[in-house]
Amino acid sequence: MNIDWTGIFIYSMLFWLVFRLGQVRGRMELMREILARPEEITRIVNKYRVKDEDSGDEETLEVERHGDLVYVYTKSGEFLAQAASLQECLARIEQRFPDRRFRGHLSKEQADQLGITAK
Repeated sequence: MNIDWTGIFIYSMLFWLVFRLGQVRGRMELMREILARPEEITRIVNKYRVKDEDSGDEETLEVERHGDLVYVYTKSGEFLAQAASLQECLARIEQRFPDRRFRGHLSKEQADQLGITAK
């Protein structure tokens, strides 16, 4: 029994080439479809996107008082704002970073140390 290795190699390469061309053609058709109807594709993607309020996109604040000024930083040390009161700092942060969300919790002791009173 004689095996024709050349024929097997040629048919294998031909199969691989047709397979790869099919992949490229499929990708091109998919891109053409996406470019033709971007609104529908966006709607479909958003439909299946998981929306989680605690997704980790909030940043924790660090608040310090030095003299008459309150300083606000992120947990990583990025300076956010300074003002005479925490409320002014939060308003400035909201103006500077409208697309970012921040969160923070103060104990009564921390609030007393910072000179912050609850309304």
